[in-house]
Amino acid sequence: MQVHVEYTLFAHFFFLRDLLRGAKKITFYMDEEAGIQGACNAAFETEILNGRCHAFVVRVKKDLTVNQRRRAIRDALRHLKHLSAHYTSMGISISYEDTATHNAP
Repeated sequence: MQVHVEYTLFAHFFFLRDLLRGAKKITFYMDEEAGIQGACNAAFETEILNGRCHAFVVRVKKDLTVNQRRRAIRDALRHLKHLSAHYTSMGISISYEDTATHNAP
């Protein structure tokens, strides 16, 4: 028996939905692949719409040095802090995790 990759992707995310049923918050970081994004969105549509699940598409620059990655993280965190302050002044709360404190490269 052969199973197409698309069916496997969808089955995987629907299985994850069942496994993570009791989780308060779910966060996915995905490659820029339409199949993965589609499967995640299909399986977790309700959870995404009600804010229980967040799905992010990430791109990794594999050619950066460690110092360049650290600098990029610092710049991104600075930008997030600025955005958070801006939106907080408008009554909108933005939360984020400072990954730099978790031994990021």
